Amino acid sequence: MLKRFCRIISACLILLLLTLTSCSADDEQPAIEAEVGSIVLRVGDKKISLGKTLVILLGQKDVIEESYSSKLWNVSYEGEQLGEHLKSRLKTNVALIFVGAGLAESEKISLSSEEKTLVSSATDYFYSKLSDSDKKELNVSRADIYDIISSYRISVTGYDRLTNEAETEISKDDARVIKLNRISVYKSGMSGADLSLKKAAINEAYKALLSGADFNETASKYDEGGITEFYASRGQLTETEEKIAFSLSQGQISEPFETEDSFVIFRCADSYDEAKSEAARRELLLRRKNEHYIESVKKYLEENPLVWNEDLWNGIDITSISYKTDISFFKVYDMFFPEAKDGVN
Repeated sequence: MLKRFCRIISACLILLLLTLTSCSADDEQPAIEAEVGSIVLRVGDKKISLGKTLVILLGQKDVIEESYSSKLWNVSYEGEQLGEHLKSRLKTNVALIFVGAGLAESEKISLSSEEKTLVSSATDYFYSKLSDSDKKELNVSRADIYDIISSYRISVTGYDRLTNEAETEISKDDARVIKLNRISVYKSGMSGADLSLKKAAINEAYKALLSGADFNETASKYDEGGITEFYASRGQLTETEEKIAFSLSQGQISEPFETEDSFVIFRCADSYDEAKSEAARRELLLRRKNEHYIESVKKYLEENPLVWNEDLWNGIDITSISYKTDISFFKVYDMFFPEAKDGVN
């Protein structure tokens, strides 16, 4: 699948958009006007209709069903239908498109003439594919479709431009992924003679390794942890473990050291896994970009509150909505904006 703005950062914004800033009529912030029954949410002064919301939800629904199955909506998940659980996450994606567009516009970011032409072509194509009954049931016009596609596009453009300001210089060591062998002997809750036996066991294992014993054979005799080989990147281990593990050269064995519940020996099987380190670099870069973007979103929402019409949103049945024709918002977007695949360079 091609790069999706909502997929890239929505996970980072779920709490922000659903709990920090999302409001209903019972909150202190102003609710959606009662007489505007078709407005699902408002971002600042911009109002998003039920029809626009359904177009985006149908696009998201298509992505999910294509990746998994149309049957998943009725699967039980933590005491409720999975469909309802997913709907709460899709709520973030709907808001994110229009929050992102508003943020971009507030930063004087606009679409190029070429992008506007592509948005217009995508709109014509999408709208022509909708059946008359689709247009009537969704109550959407060509102008509505144009607004959705242009909002999505400017959100993507705004994200890219705003996150270019993020710290993107990531050192080789910061992203380094290593392969470790481990022997661990449990000592949690032990004292006296029992603890002495555990110390003796790890020391015996260490002496055997120094004498040239095979690591796997030694681990099979002494290890109690069960995982004797794994990959690690920065931040995955405890501070003590990381300091020891990342100081080892390839093939080097650490002296026995103590953790909260075990005595441990590390062996560095690979001091730099190139493929996994590159993947870690990309993930770290994306995380930094997202953190930078979230700060921008927070500032924007302080002046442009996000307000939901909760009754209207809750009334949407994600399992039953569908098009009469074979059309998907995200597929159409990808046709006219064939961007790089998921990830960052």
